[in-house]
Amino acid sequence: MIAELSVGGVAQAASGDESSRSNEIRSSAVHDQEPLYRVLDGTGFEMFRLLGKGRSIKDIAFYHSIPPAEVDRRLDLIREQTGCKTRAALVRMASAWMKQHEPT
Repeated sequence: MIAELSVGGVAQAASGDESSRSNEIRSSAVHDQEPLYRVLDGTGFEMFRLLGKGRSIKDIAFYHSIPPAEVDRRLDLIREQTGCKTRAALVRMASAWMKQHEPT
């Protein structure tokens, strides 16, 4: 399932009806055809999933037994790796991924 998803595919799924968000996310995708498992390492992908589930930085830090400042630094790295311009765009991308691949 992960192999089928590309960063560009998530960006399109995350865009919804709002064209400004769509353009922000789509234009920011650096790895348009790279699957997420190639862009993110295991811990980064897990942080991406937890972010998509609506977990806070403090919750993610507790889950991984690391300081919140380290989670904040890693999320900035993940934001750069996925090509998102803002943290909000990363949250939208992660949320869309979760809705598409792990519906509740």
